Amino acid sequence: MDSSVAAYRGALKAHYPAASDITYAGKAFLCKAIAQWTQHHHLWLDCTGEGEIAIAVAGNVQRENILCME
Repeated sequence: MDSSVAAYRGALKAHYPAASDITYAGKAFLCKAIAQWTQHHHLWLDCTGEGEIAIAVAGNVQRENILCME
């Protein structure tokens, strides 16, 4: 997965001229280790609901890196 993040960042830089970043969708799969991994790679974490937010907090995801959609 680490190489996929690097490849995606490279593709964005090469083919998308505007400022951009990567968001991991917690609904795909989220556990404490994945939450920590997102922060290791400086990713945003999209959380849907209290359960995913609780996992993000347990994984030490900074509040400003959590995206919540209603």
